[in-house]
Amino acid sequence: FVAILEPTYERLLKAALSTCFFGLNANQLHQLQSDEIAWNSRIEQFIDLRRLWANHGFVNAFRKLTVDEHLRPRIVQTASGERKLTNLLHLAELIHDAERENRFTPAGLIQWIRHQMEEMRTPSEAQFLRLERDEDAVQVVTVHKAKGLQYGIVFCPFHWTGKKSRETLFHDRNNENRLTLDLSGKEVNSDHNAQADEENLAEEIRLLYVGVTRAINRCYLYVAGIANKNPSPLEAVLVEESTFQDSLEKIVAQNPENIGLSTLHHVSGDSAPTPGNAEPVQELAWRAFSRKLPREGMVASFSGLTHTVSVDSSHQAIDPKDRDESEFISPLWNEGEKAPDYSIFGFPRGTAAGNALHAILEVADFANPSELPGQVQKALKAEGLDPAYAPAVIKQLHMLFQHPLNRGQDRFSLSQLGAGDRLTEVEFFFPIRRFWPSDLAHAYRLHPLPELPRQIDRLHFNPTDGYLRGFIDLIFRYQDRFYIADWKSNWLGDKTADYTPDKLSAAMVESSYHLQSHLYAVALDQYLRSRLPGYQFSKNFGGIVYFFIRGLDPEAPERGVHFESVDPQFLTGLKKQILRNTQVAQ
Repeated sequence: FVAILEPTYERLLKAALSTCFFGLNANQLHQLQSDEIAWNSRIEQFIDLRRLWANHGFVNAFRKLTVDEHLRPRIVQTASGERKLTNLLHLAELIHDAERENRFTPAGLIQWIRHQMEEMRTPSEAQFLRLERDEDAVQVVTVHKAKGLQYGIVFCPFHWTGKKSRETLFHDRNNENRLTLDLSGKEVNSDHNAQADEENLAEEIRLLYVGVTRAINRCYLYVAGIANKNPSPLEAVLVEESTFQDSLEKIVAQNPENIGLSTLHHVSGDSAPTPGNAEPVQELAWRAFSRKLPREGMVASFSGLTHTVSVDSSHQAIDPKDRDESEFISPLWNEGEKAPDYSIFGFPRGTAAGNALHAILEVADFANPSELPGQVQKALKAEGLDPAYAPAVIKQLHMLFQHPLNRGQDRFSLSQLGAGDRLTEVEFFFPIRRFWPSDLAHAYRLHPLPELPRQIDRLHFNPTDGYLRGFIDLIFRYQDRFYIADWKSNWLGDKTADYTPDKLSAAMVESSYHLQSHLYAVALDQYLRSRLPGYQFSKNFGGIVYFFIRGLDPEAPERGVHFESVDPQFLTGLKKQILRNTQVAQ
């Protein structure tokens, strides 16, 4: 599809001609390029497709391409041809739907396709592969690509192997948990090696969790009796007894109705002739593996703690960034029914819009936003969003920079902040102990909102004994007070009256944003205690501001902004519940 937009780019054109749409092999491509008339004819074909796409939409260009290239009969004749054709037509349908829903230009639609391929988001029901004749076909996928999907039966064959970290990259416990890369070599500092291996194992355990929880009805885990020099995730999670076999039998005994253990003594397969010069095979035996495996160091996040608040906790996720805007996409717009709404309320909903706003605010100069138009256009293009939304976004961000924030007698705005008074996209780690939703609910009994303990207690997550990681959109300083700011692109309605304080408070509770903000507060409080001489919470901690950007209104400054002055007694109680004891400061 990229070649259609740039048909004179020889490399792209050759790549396109080698795909299933045209099916040319290397010899045919060489012959085509040797024939100037035939080559120019192909270029003209792509130019015509580009013109048709721009004027009449993707689906018309796709339909012409399939007819001109006899795509259907040619693909059906190949191995698994019906399946390939069904999948291809389904992909075309999804692309067409995305074009209509978001009013993409051809370039914007290409960006959307690239984004889908790179991000590998959890697909909706409509995005699953459609198979006409082999609905029950086995799918071989990596753990990373399986994240968010589910299958009736899952086989996990390789989690019994352990991987050594390739480089000594770790968070140094003796240096405020700073991310450290030791370049001195693996043989020099054994303590650094051990910390790097421990964090590497934690990541392997996380991938094991993702793999196992893809199963709806049954999951098969394979264990081989091989001594691993490097600890495997299965060993780290399951081994408690002297041998792997004993540990597995103990687990089965605890739940024999749902867990089974079988030993495969010999797996028969197709025989193959033995080479004539093959040497006799020596009988091998394995040694007992007796090392004590570390069980700490896993990493959790806000999205992992709150990914589900229902009984089903099988989809718990650990997401590097807290991009939690609604996944709903803008309603369908059919030509002739309703003119597109290019206001801030018509700005597309979903992750793409949230990513665009975050990208803009990460680089924008609040005090002198002269480069804002270019930054907005760049961010919209990167996310495949219609550039026609740029004026509304620019207008709303100017409101954001000038929006009055009140703190006692102080009245200020983001436009008063200098470059040295702000940090954007601040990543943090802090050590946590094992805690349950009930532990969090206990801490929230000290919070002034009575509904929070009950809402927090509904969370379902697996306790983690390791670290909590997150990203704070903005930390800023005003008159020696430090504040946390978070950008929200959530769509709550199509007028600013839908973003009043009571409605924002309901949205904060519904999406567990209070927990998110308080985890941020813990991170900032711990950081300031370790870095700011004479730090006092009451003197130096300003509060937390959540900007619901769509709802900002200069005529009603209380709309679109949720502010909380965190109670120090509540924050101390929360820290006692989640931080390792040695880390809690009063």
